[in-house]
Amino acid sequence: MRKGLATLVCLSLVSAIWAWVATAYTTYWVETKTTTAGGSITVANAPSLAGVGAIRFTSFTTANAVPVTVTPASGYKISSVTVDNVTQTVPASGSFTYTGLQTPNHTVKIFAGFVGANATNAATKTWQLQIQNGSAGGTISAAGHSVGSYGMKMYNYSDTTPIPVTVAPAAGYYVSSVYVNSVLQTGFPVTGGSYTVQPSAAGKVFNVTANYKPVVYTVTTNAASAANGILPVNPKVAYGKDVKLVVAPLAPYNSVSAISLSGTYGAVTMVDAQGNTTAPWKGSVVVTISNVTGNLSLGYTPGTDNTGQMQGCTSTCHLTASAAVQATATDWALSGHKAKAVDCVTCHSTMPGPVVKASVDAASFKVTGASAGTVGSIYCARCHAQTVATVQASLHYTMPSQPLVCTDCHDASHNPKGNRTACQGCHTYVDNHTAQTMGTKACVECHDKHNPKTVTATLGTPSAHPAVTLYTFEEVGYQMNNGQPVPVQVDANGKGLPYSPKMTCGTSGCHVKNGVDYTYDKISDHAFHSGQGRSEYQDSATGKFDATKNKPWLQSTAMVGKW
Repeated sequence: MRKGLATLVCLSLVSAIWAWVATAYTTYWVETKTTTAGGSITVANAPSLAGVGAIRFTSFTTANAVPVTVTPASGYKISSVTVDNVTQTVPASGSFTYTGLQTPNHTVKIFAGFVGANATNAATKTWQLQIQNGSAGGTISAAGHSVGSYGMKMYNYSDTTPIPVTVAPAAGYYVSSVYVNSVLQTGFPVTGGSYTVQPSAAGKVFNVTANYKPVVYTVTTNAASAANGILPVNPKVAYGKDVKLVVAPLAPYNSVSAISLSGTYGAVTMVDAQGNTTAPWKGSVVVTISNVTGNLSLGYTPGTDNTGQMQGCTSTCHLTASAAVQATATDWALSGHKAKAVDCVTCHSTMPGPVVKASVDAASFKVTGASAGTVGSIYCARCHAQTVATVQASLHYTMPSQPLVCTDCHDASHNPKGNRTACQGCHTYVDNHTAQTMGTKACVECHDKHNPKTVTATLGTPSAHPAVTLYTFEEVGYQMNNGQPVPVQVDANGKGLPYSPKMTCGTSGCHVKNGVDYTYDKISDHAFHSGQGRSEYQDSATGKFDATKNKPWLQSTAMVGKW
């Protein structure tokens, strides 16, 4: 009997547990709020909630209906009740009970408002305006009052004058939505605007709620595809936030020579895997842009850095080679070839390859062995075909003497930079090209470096030298003979010879034209008096030298004055 009684007790306990499990619910919440004074809200047996803007949260785990009662105070009546923003029908007077709270896993919002029901209460408060920010990012204001952050303010009015409510987003934000008594105002400007509350309309409580979202900007990369070497492609970033991108040069490039960034932002950092923070970067570069406040544009210039490969040549196979061979990597690192990703195998194909002293002349770069290409051709033409063709069409190559080769103007090392002063090796003197006219200019500033017949600029008008005083030989002799006359010295044509103490008129190159040296008698032939048929013989009555005449004659700055 005892065993049977114990069994009955156990079965009863199990039955009770299953009955409890069948009716148990997970926790859900009820949010209640009184938007105005003049009444209270009571949830089940919990204490009543009253006051302007009073809020309370109550949790339940029961499956039974939970009553929520809205009770107006003396002299007031219920103006509105909403359940999850759905307006409920309330009685003209007395209380209102809602019994639909049976939804688990959900927070139910029940808000209630009240209004005066008699002349005394109505005189002091006719209607209420509530301005509310549903999120941060702007300001909502009305009648001198404002809310600049998340929250709500309420104001009572005793007249029915319309009141405009202004919504203004903060910098970097836009208005995402505006609700009036839980009704979405479609078409409200995202840049901000106003809504006018009409208190004469039905209802005594007007709630205007504004919501904001950050403006989103675009970082435009230099191509709209994943093949542009920048990831992510054209990313978005919210106002004031940070964004991180990776610049990854694509083959055949392995470095980044420069990164360009334009737009409005706070700061930027750029760093590669080796810790380099400035150009050139090796491999991928992480670009972090902070405090973005506008659209951005990001681009980059790829490059190739083969320094390691070049240095590997001299630190392995050529470790014990000559000093010139071991200097190859250093010479190359300073060259224009490095900047254009021209490395060992570009010219040598393999190491040592077919391009060696036995197949390419080191002085002329002419191919001497078929293994390096067409015998007799210029090896440099593999990359510089147009340049070689220009040189071979110029006087430098076609002149009767020995034609010029690349190394006459370029260094013969692995850094074949041009020598700006190479022209002086052959052109020690050029007509009208003096230090006075050229200054510090190099020949290649005016002449095409590979075909100097092509002139790209001129020296301009040479400056005039000061007035030069020229004396004839007889005048000099007269002065040196203590004022006594000396025989007139004339040239083969019987004309007196002018005298220049420095004797540089023609020999310095100033008065040379078409190969003719305009020495002193030639200058005299072209002087003003000579052009008029006059000479020193005509300056005296006797036709002979007369030291009392107007001597010496002066040449003007234009060199065509008196003789």
